[in-house]
Parts: sequence; C-alpha cells; structure tokens
Amino acid sequence: MLKEIKIAGNASYSSEGEKLASLKPINFIFGTNGAGKTTISRVINDPASYASCALTWEKGQTLICPRLQPGLRDT
Repeated sequence: MLKEIKIAGNASYSSEGEKLASLKPINFIFGTNGAGKTTISRVINDPASYASCALTWEKGQTLICPRLQPGLRDT
C-alpha cells in the first residue's frame, strides 16, 4: 500500500512540490481541471519517469500498479 506520494516540478506542481501523506487503502482525490490529478496517476503508473517525484510504500514493498485511467491519452 502507498503511504505517501510526493510530486514536484511536473505539470501544475512547483519545484518544492506537494506531499500526500497518511494515505489509506482507498483514497479519493478530486480537484478542478488542471489541478494535477492526472499527474498523480501518471507518477503512480511510471515513477521511474518522474525523477523529482517519490512514492513511499508500506514496509518498503513496491506493489505492481495496473495502468490507471486506461483511456488516458498522452498530450
């Protein structure tokens, strides 16, 4: 399970970034268009492509994540 997500320097996130902490097994993320919801799903899907971002897993055990938003197109 994800414990924390840090996103920085991508899309609508500043270089200082934002941290989502105290995550639960199910989390509801909402916001206006352009707020960064899709960026969160992209980082979870492919963290290696986002060097300035970080995922913290419970017990350090990375889980395989199925592609989120399968209809999502790269823009």
